[in-house]
Amino acid sequence: MNRKKPLDVTQLFPTVKVLFMKIAEPRTIRIVMFTIYILMGFAGVGILIDVPDVYREPLALFSVYIFGGMIALGAAFSSFSVLPGIWWLERVGLILLTTGITIYLVICLVVGSSAIGLAAVSALGLSFVARFLDIKGAQLAPEGE
Repeated sequence: MNRKKPLDVTQLFPTVKVLFMKIAEPRTIRIVMFTIYILMGFAGVGILIDVPDVYREPLALFSVYIFGGMIALGAAFSSFSVLPGIWWLERVGLILLTTGITIYLVICLVVGSSAIGLAAVSALGLSFVARFLDIKGAQLAPEGE
């Protein structure tokens, strides 16, 4: 009886496995964080390109450019550094992201936002704080981790 071997994805895509193995441990958490940072980068650039009408007043417009720039730059630093485990650069990005989210929360409080919107943005900001606390104290990810 001739049985076929199950299909091994690593045989089809050896480059994917090599790239995946270059990601520092824990890989799944880093991939999730990378995805969050990329989404935040799109949000930061999007707010800089197309400012909503509610923020068109002079002080609010300036604040929007500040927090949009902080989010875009923080997301760029963090997404670049999370996969290889360059924690000092990821911390810089997290500080920028958290500060940008905090400015956004203040703007939402002044302009007015729903309770669910404020809670969701607060939870996102707190997730950045939690990540910062996870990686503080080291410059790079340990080799064995």
